[in-house]
Amino acid sequence: AVVSTQSGHYGRGLNIAITELESKDHFRCTWLNKHREETVLSLYVAKNVTISELLDEAKKQIELSPDGSGKLRLLEVYSYRIHRVFSNTVSYHNIQPSMAQQTTCYRVEEIPVEETQLGPKDFLIPVAHFHQTIFQCFNHPFLFKVTEEESLQSVRTRMLERFKDISEKEFEKYKFSLITHGRMTPLNDDFTFNSSDFITNVDKDTKPINEAHLDVFLHSRPWLGLEHALKPPKRSRYTYVEKPVKIHNQ
Repeated sequence: AVVSTQSGHYGRGLNIAITELESKDHFRCTWLNKHREETVLSLYVAKNVTISELLDEAKKQIELSPDGSGKLRLLEVYSYRIHRVFSNTVSYHNIQPSMAQQTTCYRVEEIPVEETQLGPKDFLIPVAHFHQTIFQCFNHPFLFKVTEEESLQSVRTRMLERFKDISEKEFEKYKFSLITHGRMTPLNDDFTFNSSDFITNVDKDTKPINEAHLDVFLHSRPWLGLEHALKPPKRSRYTYVEKPVKIHNQ
């Protein structure tokens, strides 16, 4: 028999013995491609796998950019902000408790090439979109690489290059703010990025700044806010890409 839970687009069927299926977890996550279009994936993984092995399963259902890094990461997104970034060695069962929260989702994305080799003065900061109030975030939050003492203008220029579907004129309207403990500080043109503004001393003591984004609760850390008009995120033609499961009784 062929079992599926969603109608729509299907790829090749997954051949899984019923005894094997019973021992696997059904993990639903979102694939966000380089065009910021999202698709929901259904993965069947053993309960004892690592994040690295889970991402290997995701690769079977997605199409990577030919000019991309070919490397994936798993993020936990909560209320349109990045909550956690999981390192590949983390066990899959460690990410399950927060799945009960309805506003939490898990996102798979390809790591940008420029983020695959972070220097000792590079670090990733969480960025989120908001409109009028920082408590009304929307669209896809993301990580962005900055370097110690990098200027705001430099970051703006590089960020515009990532937003290929946004015109320079439109991007000029974006207002940048540093959000710390619920307080918004608008950034002036002379602002420079320093790890001390985004990473706590405790985290700096336990790992280098270019790894400080991994396996911590970024939701409680300072973040970079982009204030601009509401614009709905892109969605792919098919909301779900779930492969039918062929069950063989044994």
